[in-house]
Amino acid sequence: MAIESEAAGEKELSSRMMPCNVATCWNYTYEMLSFGYTYRVAYNTLTDNRDMRLRKYTLEDSEWQLVDQLASVLKVPHT
Repeated sequence: MAIESEAAGEKELSSRMMPCNVATCWNYTYEMLSFGYTYRVAYNTLTDNRDMRLRKYTLEDSEWQLVDQLASVLKVPHT
């Protein structure tokens, strides 16, 4: 994915562990959604791979827009 993003002229993505959602800490939800939206190309590549059997987790473009909008709502403004 790093090579593909560089070839497309985008910022190279580093290898990271995806944050986990914690129901009692809403800011973790923001972190998870923000991470997922940033790494959506990698996520889509994984879910499109038939051998991994993850197709049921594929998100449409409209669903990615919702992820981005929800992350924007949950973001804590710096004061």
